[in-house]
Amino acid sequence: MRKTKVDRYAEREVIYSPLHWNILREKRNLATEVLEYLASNGITGYIFGSIARGDIHKHSDIEIIIPKHDLLSYVNIVLSNKFSIVEIEITQATPKTAMKLTFHLGNNVDV
Repeated sequence: MRKTKVDRYAEREVIYSPLHWNILREKRNLATEVLEYLASNGITGYIFGSIARGDIHKHSDIEIIIPKHDLLSYVNIVLSNKFSIVEIEITQATPKTAMKLTFHLGNNVDV
């Protein structure tokens, strides 16, 4: 995983093309659909990554984090009821990071 230095309190003006806005709108609409579905089943999730920042391209994935790790089995059932789970990826814990479970859905959506 690459490390990126975060520049805090930095401001810059960015001008997006109409195509960029359309891609961002499509990806955020899909992310919103997943988040609203999760919320309707009592699961709180958050968008992070390029979709949250707005620096996307047509191949950007949609990343959603669910902080409550005790819901993983329930999340699996809920997602399976509405979306096609392409793959479930387990990332092993290390001394510096916790175990991570990623549900890869179609359309570049990762929960």
